[in-house]
Amino acid sequence: MKKKINIIIQARLNSSRLPNKILLPIIDNKPMIYFIVERLKQIKKVNKIVLSTSSYTINQKLIDQARRMNIEVFSDDFSHENDLCSRIFNTCQKYKCDAVLKVNGDCPIPEISLINKMIKIFNKTPYLDYISNKNSNWPLGYSAEIFSLDSLNWCNQNLKDIRKRELFASQIISLRNNFKLYFLENKLKLKYSGHLMVDTLNDFNLIRKI
Repeated sequence: MKKKINIIIQARLNSSRLPNKILLPIIDNKPMIYFIVERLKQIKKVNKIVLSTSSYTINQKLIDQARRMNIEVFSDDFSHENDLCSRIFNTCQKYKCDAVLKVNGDCPIPEISLINKMIKIFNKTPYLDYISNKNSNWPLGYSAEIFSLDSLNWCNQNLKDIRKRELFASQIISLRNNFKLYFLENKLKLKYSGHLMVDTLNDFNLIRKI
């Protein structure tokens, strides 16, 4: 059964190692988020692309950029900015869906063929709560995750510690008896062959070259 899936880009501008990294220009003065969105627009079997961030003033430039690219925006004003569980769940409440494909803003080269395969498996597997490639041999920066709305709802209601709420995906993985999980494997051991996440200026310069 085909499920209504939203893509959520999780991002904010207060990175301590490389501030404003998602708005840094890659080429022709176009920022990193522009290229993330353009790649994600190639995925056809999804409902909406949504930027999910906090409403703190520091993120206003990011919100403005997302709107210029004609994608939806959800911004909240929670007392703790690291409560990603609440933010993602409430994004789904505003933009109704059955599941969410979460992409991190520091992963600027989402692999479309990999994501399409994950969506196909998710749609064909009954009662699947979570699918990812995060524990396999894919290189850092290629990771993507799909969560069912039910699994997000469970996390939102049951996780109390703020650290667990920030890393709610890890909690789903650790509670294997509660959820139906699927991990997309890679026969090639590429996990440590390269680093395609952007945490530092050197990482960013590599992405610009790519």
